[in-house]
Amino acid sequence: MRFDYYLCIIKKYKIYLTVLLLYATAYCLGIAIRFISYNFYNNELGNLIFKITIALVFTVYIYKYKTFKQIRFVRVDSLSLIIGITIISIFILNNLLMIYLNFRIDYKDSQGEIIFALTKIMVSSIGEEITYRGFIQNYINTKIDNRSNKFFSKGNIFASIIMWVSHIGFFFIMPFSFALSSIILVLIFSLSVGFIMDKTHNILLPIFIHIVINVIHVFIHTYLYLY
Repeated sequence: MRFDYYLCIIKKYKIYLTVLLLYATAYCLGIAIRFISYNFYNNELGNLIFKITIALVFTVYIYKYKTFKQIRFVRVDSLSLIIGITIISIFILNNLLMIYLNFRIDYKDSQGEIIFALTKIMVSSIGEEITYRGFIQNYINTKIDNRSNKFFSKGNIFASIIMWVSHIGFFFIMPFSFALSSIILVLIFSLSVGFIMDKTHNILLPIFIHIVINVIHVFIHTYLYLY
């Protein structure tokens, strides 16, 4: 009886479990390559290789499972524009508050290191959108009926939960108050760009918003001083 019960649970949540398995596989592969490259590259370059690996794996997933139809430029509707500007503004305010309260994330002062940091976060931004919107959100939405969801699709909700969990590490690198505000903003951000993704059927705007937020983050913590 117990075996049948667990079997029913597995069948019921098969789509979600499949996504989690593929997600774990991609990250394990990235970690393995990061570990292998540890003796050849410095920590920052190794992290960049790790992020590129994950982005490439999920790009292969997208191709294999045909979860993404096309990437094209579309006219941005007013609602998506308002959502994007609002999200960017909230993240700017959160970063300004960090600086005002004397918490700064060190991106170094040399131009070369800043350029590398910007390159890394741009790769990270694109890779995360490929992962959470391009594959996870679309994979679930193509497998599950979303007609009863009028605002957030099931794929968006699940992708946002995974993205939120993956950023729990904020609590190990930030003071609790900033980690808490940042992790809440990650969830708000993910649900918002996921909504835009479902509305426009286009990943370019979520990628653009993600890159803008991260570039502004680096700029504020590197060059802005509030007295």
